[in-house]
Amino acid sequence: MSRPPEPVIDLDLYNSDPAEAEHDAGRGWSSPEWQRLRRVPLRRWLIALLLPVLLATVDVPPRQPPLVPLWEPSARLIAAHGIGYGIAAVAGVPTLTGYRLADGAVRWRQPLPGDVRSGPDLVGDVLLVDSGDAPGGESVLAVDSGTGQVRWRRDGQRLFTMDDRWVLVTDPGAVPAGGSTGSAASAQEAPYQVAMLRVRTGETAWTRWFDHGEAPVPGVAGHLVTVHPSGRLTRYDPATGEVLAVAETAPAPPVGGADSGEVAGAAEGVVAPATGTRARAGRILDDLLIVSDGSGLAAYEVATLERRWRVDLAGGGGWVEVCGTLVCDFRAATGTLHGLDPATGEVRWSRGCFDTQPSSGTACLMLPVPDADLALVRRVTAQGAEQTSSLLAVDEGTGDLGAALTGWVPTGPRDGDRLLVIKDASSRAEPGPRIWLGWLRAESRVLEVVGQVEADFCLHLTGRYLYCGAWDDRTGELTGLRVWRAATG
Repeated sequence: MSRPPEPVIDLDLYNSDPAEAEHDAGRGWSSPEWQRLRRVPLRRWLIALLLPVLLATVDVPPRQPPLVPLWEPSARLIAAHGIGYGIAAVAGVPTLTGYRLADGAVRWRQPLPGDVRSGPDLVGDVLLVDSGDAPGGESVLAVDSGTGQVRWRRDGQRLFTMDDRWVLVTDPGAVPAGGSTGSAASAQEAPYQVAMLRVRTGETAWTRWFDHGEAPVPGVAGHLVTVHPSGRLTRYDPATGEVLAVAETAPAPPVGGADSGEVAGAAEGVVAPATGTRARAGRILDDLLIVSDGSGLAAYEVATLERRWRVDLAGGGGWVEVCGTLVCDFRAATGTLHGLDPATGEVRWSRGCFDTQPSSGTACLMLPVPDADLALVRRVTAQGAEQTSSLLAVDEGTGDLGAALTGWVPTGPRDGDRLLVIKDASSRAEPGPRIWLGWLRAESRVLEVVGQVEADFCLHLTGRYLYCGAWDDRTGELTGLRVWRAATG
């Protein structure tokens, strides 16, 4: 059965080449070449005509911009689970507000009493705020993060929180045994009472007396360990207040001393109420509490506080941090970074952290990345009024410092194995700050540039949400705050 011929459409094609036109004139319009041009199947012609229209109707999602501006908060924010929390004045009253991060919609508001000193801090599903409204000084207010309702309030100074379950506060109304202490000077050297509260309810689990100068050691997750100016470490049961272990270490140097030592996990020590002595901080590495003093480093079993090892290191000041699977100790006086075996205290390597000799204008800071076998050191070198900042990757085997990024600096909390980093790009003709944003992948050490924003700083809130702003040089206040959402992938 023969197929009927396809309909054709005359395209009226004309040859514009004069030489070809003269050649074709002798062959006429009936030549086979022209017939092939003129007789194009109608089906192919229609497809060619309609194809661009068909492609234009395909639902192709538009490319998402790298940074999407969302809304402008009126206060510093913390965030979790898609909700942001901040304190700002409403009709002249400090008010804690919960915002939906996606669009800034207000979920709830809670007016706060008195003068807000610090917070909010999210502990589990409770927001803790410190204020100065109590008759004897400070008080702690606990607000439900989901509803904004006040759960409890307690007079006293907040000292320590742990495991999203407990908060340790001072008991300002308690009087030491024996009654009044007499003079103000002797009162400052008296023991003080603390109370351990359940975060969700504010119920008191136990109370006890701490010695003058005794203070909780920050950075020791899951444990309540205190340090005394004498160097004594004490581990308490957070549920009962029972003393579980005691160890005597070297005395803590006075605040501001040339050899004032710190322990892993904190930039500054904690000062107990009415003391002038620095309490050293701590960090758990596996089952060890690493303690640093002016002349060396020691490791103690967390469960028993028995010393496992000690090593003497020259130079004072600096910091101690987890460095991959090692312990990194930096001595500011010499500019030397040491890598130690956590099991034995053996010094595996020692490397200088500075490009030149140590000076007051140069600093090295450890930036550990959680859950990743990578350690980063931020080196800041000041030359006159300008500073140069670099992130250096520490080779765990040799201690060599490999350049990771130059000019980029971390901005705050981490998102899994990612560090939010910024780079100042304000050197331009027109006024106004501008910075670049990027994610530094810890394991691959790959920088994913996100984009540019007009701001002095940017901080990571939670997930893909950031907030950025600028400083008012005259008042020191934050201005131009804005929440942004970074694109995925």
